[in-house]
Amino acid sequence: MKITAMLLADAANSTNDGRINLLGAGFDQWPRKQFPSKAEVTVFLRTEILSTEAGDHAIALDLINADGKPVIPRIQGKFNIQSGPPFYRYLNLTYNLRFEIPSPGEYSFRAIIDGRDESSCPIRAFLIPTESTSEPPSQN
Repeated sequence: MKITAMLLADAANSTNDGRINLLGAGFDQWPRKQFPSKAEVTVFLRTEILSTEAGDHAIALDLINADGKPVIPRIQGKFNIQSGPPFYRYLNLTYNLRFEIPSPGEYSFRAIIDGRDESSCPIRAFLIPTESTSEPPSQN
């Protein structure tokens, strides 16, 4: 079992036939006017599963800071893969999150399946310069 894609998006969903709908996907920066700052993000995961991996599985998602400390409580879930003839199966997972970004810095979403780190997605939060903090134009 492996994660073949992990993206951050403004919104995402998948259809019954396996298609993925992503809106505003692939960003890796959070520009903010102030900190702490509220954030809304969808974490999208596409997981490749073999029929030999039938059974119950655990999945977890963490958001950690540059020191490896959690920023939000761990999100945990379970899923079951039915046994059957040999095949590859793709499982699309979306997590719609709302939380507070405490300060500027480097962060990372981390996906864990059955206790193994499978993928990560880094993101950088930074302060947007305002007129009061930017330098005046040169008078040359």
